[in-house]
Order: sequence, then C-alpha cells, then structure tokens
Amino acid sequence: MLRDDINNAVKDAMRAKEERKLSTLRMVNSTIKNADIAARGEGKPPLSDADLMGVFQKMIKQRQESVELYDKGGRAELANQEREEIAIISAYLPKQMSEDDVKAAISAAIAETGAAGMTAFVLQPDSLAFTNALAFAMSICPAY
Repeated sequence: MLRDDINNAVKDAMRAKEERKLSTLRMVNSTIKNADIAARGEGKPPLSDADLMGVFQKMIKQRQESVELYDKGGRAELANQEREEIAIISAYLPKQMSEDDVKAAISAAIAETGAAGMTAFVLQPDSLAFTNALAFAMSICPAY
C-alpha cells in the first residue's frame, strides 16, 4: 500500500539522514492525514491509493506554481528546494505515458478494432486495446 511505502521511506530517510526527503515525506504524511480527516468529516472512508494519487498531483501542482514564482522573484535556492520536493513526491505517482507511447497505443487500438474513424471506434472489454485505453485513462485521471 502507498501509505506503507511512504512510512518505510520516512524511516529510510531518517536512517540515511536525508533531511530534504525526510521533511518532504513528513509533509506528505501530514497532507494525507488532513485529507483523511476531511473525508471522515464528509462521512467517507480513508482515502484509497487512487485518491492519494490525486492528492499527490495537487501537491506537485502547488510546488510547480511556487517554482515559477520563485524563479520570477530570483529565489533560485527556494525554487530548487521545491523542485526537489516535486521529484520526491513524483516518485509515488505512476509513470506517465510519453507522447510516443500514447500514439502507439492509439495506433494499436485502431489496428486491432479496424476502426475507420471516430464513430467506428468501439472497444471490446476483452481486447488489448480496451486494457491499454483503460490504463491510459487511469494514468491521466486516477479517480477511475
């Protein structure tokens, strides 16, 4: 589970005395706990791994915005700190498909189904194209 991976990484960072990683992972744990508390307040169960992906993406987006502001303000050391945090948090997200991988998956789906256009494109649930399309959809929108 993702929470266990993060907690183990916190322990490893403590042992290795990696201060940046340790502080970032502690912040991640804090954000997860806050999100769980918010979900509990709405009568929902603790966040699933898929829900946590959305939380991580939000954290990364916040840091990317901070990097832009720090770069514009001439605060290179703070921008670098945010970039390091982005790298640490990104390690817990699934690898995004490259543009070439997306094009290859689309081409394979078109070839497998024999689609001549968008209206003819229907995926069969037992096909490889369906599996690839579902994996792609999950990679860009982890709520599914």
